[in-house]
Amino acid sequence: MSSATDEIVVLLRSLLWNRGLRDDPIMVLGMHRSGTTLLAQILDAAGVYMGSRLSGNHEPRLFQDANRQALDFFGCSWREITALPSSEALALGYAGLLQAMAHRLVEDMDYGFLDRSKPGQEHWGWKDPRNCLTAPLHLRLFRGARALFIFRRPRPVVDSLLLRDRRLAEKNPLTRSAALEAPALDAQHALRLWEIHNCRALDVLPSFSRVSTVCYEDLLEAPQCEIERVLREVGIDSVVPVARLAEMVRPDGGARESPGAGAVLKVAGYSSTLPYAMLYVRARAAGARSTAIGHPS
Repeated sequence: MSSATDEIVVLLRSLLWNRGLRDDPIMVLGMHRSGTTLLAQILDAAGVYMGSRLSGNHEPRLFQDANRQALDFFGCSWREITALPSSEALALGYAGLLQAMAHRLVEDMDYGFLDRSKPGQEHWGWKDPRNCLTAPLHLRLFRGARALFIFRRPRPVVDSLLLRDRRLAEKNPLTRSAALEAPALDAQHALRLWEIHNCRALDVLPSFSRVSTVCYEDLLEAPQCEIERVLREVGIDSVVPVARLAEMVRPDGGARESPGAGAVLKVAGYSSTLPYAMLYVRARAAGARSTAIGHPS
């Protein structure tokens, strides 16, 4: 890492400490429509500061903008990722982009993320599904960051993405493409995005200082047990009883598939190379490995 980047990282860390925030934020990762908003709301209620100026999906606009800046640098968006370099390349190169992101965070953190009307909260973090794609860059700025990764079966994710596209098109067909940053999705493209986001997240999880992973369906089925485990694994003592946090989880009433059910989802001639059973096993193993190698509960 260049000396200029080191300097901006030190400046960013100093800013955080001066505001009473730790330098090991919790980064929520997960594909769109996979429960990241619910998870961010649970963290918020547990006492983790998740930012001000939030979007309707509980995403701080400062980090939304930083992630869009990074993807736009490569001519990408979360819906069009073809030209995005590998996670390994993002972890090592592109010093100019990294410095630009860091400068944006330093300059806008007070106005765009912090809320001085709230009492000091030591733990903080942010949620944005684009974290799956940009996490290697953020880890160079927040070297002790913790990860909370949520994943969901592919079929409801694909269905939800297509439904959202249709609703936006019906609401305002002239501006839909601009609002969504790319042309309309089809099922094959949506499934491919589910695969890429989850694979990218799995690849980067070992680089975090602490990791917890949760299956969306498991969270619906046993919310108190899963929330207790997740908070313990990322080192959070909730400021409210976990039973109250569990009340925020409202099962959708759909039938729960076992991890092995529908191992490969086939859509219009395209089969995902990431069977859900493999995703389930790899994600849970990542969380277990993080605890085992010296990040105590």
